[in-house]
Amino acid sequence: MSKLDIQKVITLIEEVAQQEIVPRFGRLRADEIAYKQADDLVTAADEEVERILTERLTDMLPGALVVGEEACFRNPSIVGRFAEGRPVFVIDPVDGTKHFAEGRSGFFTMVSLIEKNEIIAGFVHHPLSGETLTAEKGGGAWLNGKKLHALASVPLREAKGTIGQRVWHKLPEERAKFQAALPSIECNPISGFAAPRLLTSGTYFGLTETVPQMHFRCCPYWSTPWDDAAALLAYAEGGGTFCHWDGQPYQFTQFRQGLVMAPDRAAIEEIRSFFAPYDLRSRFLQLQQTSHQ
Repeated sequence: MSKLDIQKVITLIEEVAQQEIVPRFGRLRADEIAYKQADDLVTAADEEVERILTERLTDMLPGALVVGEEACFRNPSIVGRFAEGRPVFVIDPVDGTKHFAEGRSGFFTMVSLIEKNEIIAGFVHHPLSGETLTAEKGGGAWLNGKKLHALASVPLREAKGTIGQRVWHKLPEERAKFQAALPSIECNPISGFAAPRLLTSGTYFGLTETVPQMHFRCCPYWSTPWDDAAALLAYAEGGGTFCHWDGQPYQFTQFRQGLVMAPDRAAIEEIRSFFAPYDLRSRFLQLQQTSHQ
């Protein structure tokens, strides 16, 4: 397993965020914002942060590869780097780009290190507060000097949890049905909130959007390593577990296999059994096909 200087990575992320993100917050020019596709923004901050982190992280760990969100959008074959057997840094330069572009504070820079299909380290940094949630395999998950822990499992009807934004917004009839049975379920927040919401309570990252802890997070259709790897490691180090929507082990190249995060395997199976009759994955795929016709 590669030896990574955790504090050096934290310092690097903080420095790059202060250099490229914070000065642009609330001051983005029109020529610094573009659409990759409908409702999917990219800004000059995304591009510059990914470029600088790519260069400096690989200097820090010679021989490592990088899978960045923006680079992967331009060249999807980059995900093949996970199969090369070398350490891979995964970068989400600005998670919550829409929030950032609109002047809202809920955005993050996320980095993880993956080796042999295992997440070795993960970092969730909030540029405005300067706080970084950090996880290291075998070393726990930490925020502001406090070791973090997942909630214990409770019966599903009593659990607080979230489900994917595509289901929440695109399948209102199905949503109404399962909301009736799970009164505390909500729409998934942006990915940077996943680790703190699953592992902390009270104020974190200096955000006014702070909400209580949650017992589970799931998405039937979509998960990417830049969105989720750092949170997955942090949650596992806090005692939680995760898998794809179909119950299979998580694979970093299987973007369309979804995700379930819950305190233990029994809770995961209860969640999967509850949602099975709604057939959310098939319903969403049908909806996509109809919209493309």
